[in-house]
Amino acid sequence: MRITTLISIFYINLKLFFLKIFNPKKIVPYKVLINLTDLCNSRCNFCDIWKIKPENEINVDNIIKSFDGSEKDIYWLSLSGGEVTLVKYYFELIDRLKKKLPNLKIVAFTTNCLTPNRVVKYAKYIKDNDLDPLITLSLDGDEKLHDEVRGVKGNYKKCLETYEMLKNEKILCHYGITLSNKNYEFVKNDYHNYKDTMKAVTFIHSEGIYNKENSYEDDEKIIKSLKIIDKNFKVNKLYEIIEKIHIKLSIKFLEQKREKNIIPCDVLNSSIHIMQDGAVKPCMFMEEIGNIKENNMLSFLKKDSTLEIKEKIKKDQCPKCWMNCYSPHSIVQSPIKSFFQAFL
Repeated sequence: MRITTLISIFYINLKLFFLKIFNPKKIVPYKVLINLTDLCNSRCNFCDIWKIKPENEINVDNIIKSFDGSEKDIYWLSLSGGEVTLVKYYFELIDRLKKKLPNLKIVAFTTNCLTPNRVVKYAKYIKDNDLDPLITLSLDGDEKLHDEVRGVKGNYKKCLETYEMLKNEKILCHYGITLSNKNYEFVKNDYHNYKDTMKAVTFIHSEGIYNKENSYEDDEKIIKSLKIIDKNFKVNKLYEIIEKIHIKLSIKFLEQKREKNIIPCDVLNSSIHIMQDGAVKPCMFMEEIGNIKENNMLSFLKKDSTLEIKEKIKKDQCPKCWMNCYSPHSIVQSPIKSFFQAFL
């Protein structure tokens, strides 16, 4: 990641910190997460999104118009699905986003790696547009376990192949693991072999998002996995200290039975989430504040009802979660509390 990008992200976080004190009504989140589609070619046993027949999904025009009035406020886009590499309008989207958003620096996406050449093509297109790509490759265990969890034979080998191809293109990437009961033994026996490359850690989070029958499973095993990862996690770059803190606070979140946020949640300040049907939400777990098929994102942020939701979040009156698509920005906005919670 370029030094100019890191400076820009530092600047916007500093600006946000003071806006929250002196003029909170003027805040426009600098990071937007966009679920582009429900289409997915994985068959994960913890997620049913691949069973959904996509309908009424957003298009390029919806996305571009959603930024009317907030063009200069957006620095970071995180694209998700489904599987991003199945989105046919992707290249047009990147072209138009580059023209629309003058301060855009980072475009991130997570992939299942089932089509390595396409992943590299998609990531390289971000870089070729003078933006910083940040690619997370889903990897949940060794070859047998990963292919079983993801439901596609040969997925593990394709994941490793994708990683090497991206590295050869000098594109910033890392493996991301979703912790569950199924991969505790992998973490215990093999995580140390991945400590330099597996930099994103999350866990099965909530019933009813993409798996109606999914449960939290055994949090004790997930806590044990997190403690092993925490012990072995290697900070190679300065910004990876944020992921280190995320892991430590994940342990505390689960030890407290998922009943309270460990630090103040910063959604609607740092970030906002657009769903595949156009719904705009503070995060994927909360209520809709508007729809980009009807108006731009800024119009919803100015509503009194949105400001009321922001106050509820501030008072911890929200669904409790600790996901690495939101938590890093909360950590950056509460650095002292995060540090003390994590290390003391």
